[in-house]
Amino acid sequence: MADRYRDLIAEMQRIGWRPDRERLAAIGAELIELAHQVEIGDAAGRERDQLDELRTTAHALLSDARHHYQIELATTRAARERELHDRMYPTQLSPQRDFPERGFTRDR
Repeated sequence: MADRYRDLIAEMQRIGWRPDRERLAAIGAELIELAHQVEIGDAAGRERDQLDELRTTAHALLSDARHHYQIELATTRAARERELHDRMYPTQLSPQRDFPERGFTRDR
């Protein structure tokens, strides 16, 4: 079981800032299954402590990956809303856009 936890931890570290929703759901389901196996298993002492530590690490990484996924969704949604607004109201200056053709950028 410890090897399965380590594999999931390594995979979540590879996923990083660009998680895939379906894979996150699959990892979550596998973590639930592993946690159940740890609870009903016969591991004791140091082995049980090690499995609990791996479980905590895996759940923390999964939580972070889900959080990053939500941030990515919110950022994408906001960009689409700004683009739509700019198309609907082309005469209004958008505070989110650069206008290099007019000599204005956010850097100045």
